[in-house]
Amino acid sequence: MRDGYQAAVISFFPVLVNVIEGLRSADADRIQMLTVFGAGRFQVFRMVRLPSALPFLFAGLDIGIVFSILGAVVGEFVGAKEGLGYLLLQTNYNFDIAGMFAVLVVLSVLGLIAHFIIRFAQKRLVFWAEENRVIGA
Repeated sequence: MRDGYQAAVISFFPVLVNVIEGLRSADADRIQMLTVFGAGRFQVFRMVRLPSALPFLFAGLDIGIVFSILGAVVGEFVGAKEGLGYLLLQTNYNFDIAGMFAVLVVLSVLGLIAHFIIRFAQKRLVFWAEENRVIGA
C-alpha cells in the first residue's frame, strides 16, 4: 500500500511543473483579445490557457508514468512482501539472472504500454499541437 503513495508523490511534481509552465505559456495577445471582448476569467482559462497547457500536461504525464513505475518498484524494494520490485530483489539475491531479466522485461513492457496509452490520448485530445520531431529519429 505504501508504494502507491510513493508512486503518486514522485510523479506529482513533474506533472505539476509542466502544467504550471503550460498555463504560463498562453499567448498574451489572445488573452488580451478575449478580455477586450469582455470574456471573464473562466472563459479565458477555457479558451486560451487550458488548450495551451494540454500539450505540457501530457508531457508531464508521460514523464510521471515512468517516475511512478520507478517509485513503485523502489517502494517495493524498501518494505514490500510482494510485487515486481520484491521479485526483482529476490531474483537478485538468488543469482537468478534469467528471472531478473524477465522481471525487467515485464517492467519495460508495462512502461511502454503506459507510454503508448498516454501518446494515444494525447493524439486524440490535443490533435492541434505540433509534434516536435528530432532529426534522425
